Amino acid sequence: MRVRIIVGVIVGFLFVASHLSYAQSPTPIFGQPTISGIQGVGFEQDIRLDPTNANRVYTSVPGSLSSDTSWIWHSEDAGKTFKWVTAGTAKQGKPDACAGGGDTELAVDSAGNLYFNDLTLANFSTARSADYGATFICSNTGVPDAAVDRQWYAVDGNPATGNGVGTGAGHNIYLSNDEIGPGSVMCPVSGAVNNVLAMYRSPIPAGAATAGIQFGPGYKVTRPLSCDEGIMGNDEVSPIATTTGQPSTPGGPPAVLPQAVKHVYVIHDDATFSKIAIGRCFPVAFGAAVPNVSDPSGLNCVDLPVADLGAPGTVKTGGNFPAVAIDKTGNLYAVWEQAPVTSGQIGNTSLRYAYSVDEGNHWSTPITIATGLLNNVFAWPAAGDDGRVDIAFYGTTSPVDTTTGGPNQCLNGGPDSVNGVWSLYMLQTLNGHAASPTFSGPILASEHFIH
Repeated sequence: MRVRIIVGVIVGFLFVASHLSYAQSPTPIFGQPTISGIQGVGFEQDIRLDPTNANRVYTSVPGSLSSDTSWIWHSEDAGKTFKWVTAGTAKQGKPDACAGGGDTELAVDSAGNLYFNDLTLANFSTARSADYGATFICSNTGVPDAAVDRQWYAVDGNPATGNGVGTGAGHNIYLSNDEIGPGSVMCPVSGAVNNVLAMYRSPIPAGAATAGIQFGPGYKVTRPLSCDEGIMGNDEVSPIATTTGQPSTPGGPPAVLPQAVKHVYVIHDDATFSKIAIGRCFPVAFGAAVPNVSDPSGLNCVDLPVADLGAPGTVKTGGNFPAVAIDKTGNLYAVWEQAPVTSGQIGNTSLRYAYSVDEGNHWSTPITIATGLLNNVFAWPAAGDDGRVDIAFYGTTSPVDTTTGGPNQCLNGGPDSVNGVWSLYMLQTLNGHAASPTFSGPILASEHFIH
């Protein structure tokens, strides 16, 4: 299951990021925090904005697999107040009849259709609402796989008007997740039973009726029986269509497609937690596997290196997922947490940053973002106009404690060993792909300590 930034982080962050188009941005400020999880006890909260209505916000949490319950809330006043969506069962809040309670994920398409994905013990339950959460149609078998985990959605246009034919450009919803077990039997650091990163596309040729309800076969972005996948972060669709295709030969230059398509990216680390990579995918016709033309999954993908952090066991990424943002001109920005490891003990965690201006083919040398804090975790970026990026994160001035292990008795160090208080911060760059990007100092967003 995933660990998500709580909604206070993401709501404040996304509302600020939506103003990144102003060339001369004043220092961002934050309003009073709003409680969104009314009548719910979930965790790992998710949030989406409705592109058709600036005042409509959705957020969701899973209860637990044993409870078979998750919740969706909505705000119709730009986040000032929240309540269950109309479909929420009275006194319980469960929004649809399908199984759930694990990780939750939301998406909203260009027509305002709401998509909901809930992890079950066997599969994903997938649901769609055409009336802003008043009613849902759903399925308990969203993907043709089992043992799946950690789902993320990305949308291109309106899938509910698609037919699954050809690339489906402007009518696709993409699902990225881990398949548990098809990776290497044993990997350094992560140990036994490793994952493979997969991506799925909907609608399938069955048409719009199953858009966001039934996904096609998964395309394995990372290699089976490898240590290529640790844990993936978010997936995002580029706003810019290009003719970049699959490499004609492994490691070679990409082919040129006859028609431009929008690519979808999913960032991840490897099972040794010492490498960052990004999958670059694009839609092709559903059919036999012919590179750049068709595939049973309706996708073609290539996994590209972002950064090699160092020898496994001497450095570690973690403290949440790596994350990616894409600006309006198609530039990519990667953010992750990184800590040194000495004799098995994990040191203080820094924020690391890199960018690509050529669709992920090449990446800048990673830099450490100077926050003035000793430990920085749960980083999440959002991008606006060319080069403008905000990053929200939790930070503390307290160090790791490898002597007593802190309140959690984590003698191997890392963020869980910190004996201190954490606050919510945001920082900003307006030249995110310059030779030497400059960042604002961390802006305190929380009125009080969050942990």
